[in-house]
Amino acid sequence: MRQAVLRRLQHSDHGTFGVLRTPLGFTACTAELPWRDNASGISCIPPGVYDVAWTFSPRFRRMMYVVEGTAPREGIRFHAGNLAGDVSKGWTTHFQGCIGLGLRFGILKGQRAILSSAPAVLAFEQHMEHEPFRLEIP
Repeated sequence: MRQAVLRRLQHSDHGTFGVLRTPLGFTACTAELPWRDNASGISCIPPGVYDVAWTFSPRFRRMMYVVEGTAPREGIRFHAGNLAGDVSKGWTTHFQGCIGLGLRFGILKGQRAILSSAPAVLAFEQHMEHEPFRLEIP
């Protein structure tokens, strides 16, 4: 089975930022919500090993990757977005628990962000050939 490792490098109210790598040489920047005890809609998922499937998202109305085994939460997807801040502390987010991919880190509206997100997501989907994979978050 294909594999990817997401190493989380920085945690703050601006979000959780890291790097996603595959053994075949793909690398992307990541943005997730801050850790808030795995609370639905406001937290990233806990470290662990997850199976990831290529499925249709009714919300996004397209095929995309979904992280499985996150119960009681569901619908944790890889998708485009730039900001992953804690909205209760006045920051902006484009995520509700999902994983964003970008080509580089940067600043948007005074907030830490990932940039060139849509091209990164498409490149990742092509790299993984829409096949299932195992995601490790140490």
